[in-house]
Amino acid sequence: MAVDSGIQSERDTLYGLFTNWAKQAEILDLIEDNVKMVVTWVDLCAPPGSSMESRKLACMDLCVVFFALDDYTGPDCEDLFARCHRILSGDLGAIGSPLTKAYAEVIHSLTMLGEDMSEYLQLRHALIERYSWRNQARKKSPPPTYAEYLECRRTTIYTRQWLGVWEILEHCMLTQQERSSAPIRTMLMDIVDWQIYENEIVSIQRDSVRGELNLVVLFMNEQHIDINAAAGQIEALQNQIGGRFEQALRELGTSADNTRLRRFQQILDRCYHGAIEINNVALGRYSRQR
Repeated sequence: MAVDSGIQSERDTLYGLFTNWAKQAEILDLIEDNVKMVVTWVDLCAPPGSSMESRKLACMDLCVVFFALDDYTGPDCEDLFARCHRILSGDLGAIGSPLTKAYAEVIHSLTMLGEDMSEYLQLRHALIERYSWRNQARKKSPPPTYAEYLECRRTTIYTRQWLGVWEILEHCMLTQQERSSAPIRTMLMDIVDWQIYENEIVSIQRDSVRGELNLVVLFMNEQHIDINAAAGQIEALQNQIGGRFEQALRELGTSADNTRLRRFQQILDRCYHGAIEINNVALGRYSRQR
């Protein structure tokens, strides 16, 4: 897929800003395998009109708070998770390695924007807890059930966290009443489940190589069908959820009665359509099962 020269120029600028920060934070060697993917993800999924500084902060959050911990396999993994829990709770004495220092810098940078960080922090605590559960589940025999792992993925997919980052960056935090309303609540559940199935389908090969759990494989084993049939059924479910979400997204676009909700609708739109677009980019991490 050809990339417009203007878009490529913006992506190159973002790449430079983010890698310069990573060099200064002394973590570029640790994250370099994910840098291109992170920059492309943010470029495709950031809401229209967002500033380059906001996009850089989104790269920092996505790479350090999500991918670096998601991929971490060192023997000190649980110690790293414990330190991140402490940093989220405000204990800067937990900072040790460059990675934990960078983690604390991300939290501080977002906090300084002046928005309510309570949900952000709560979701990151939950993410780390689920990483610990997942790492233990990898070693279990028998493995967790499809339903158990789906519940885990509803946190580790990072969709709710990503949306929340942009609520902070764009200063469009939903009120609790808005967030708990039936239409918004259903949309949030649907975009999470849609993204899970999208990710699991395109991660089958990668997960197999890494010895990672995968919902499509768990479904295949529980249903006693082959991998292509399992992927087909999961994709059909994903398409059903996606159709429902797209309809709700259009309705929110016409019914949003304030600037915050209209901006949140744009954030949802780019999160969804950007996720579709990113799997058409040759990044090496994902490949769709045929």
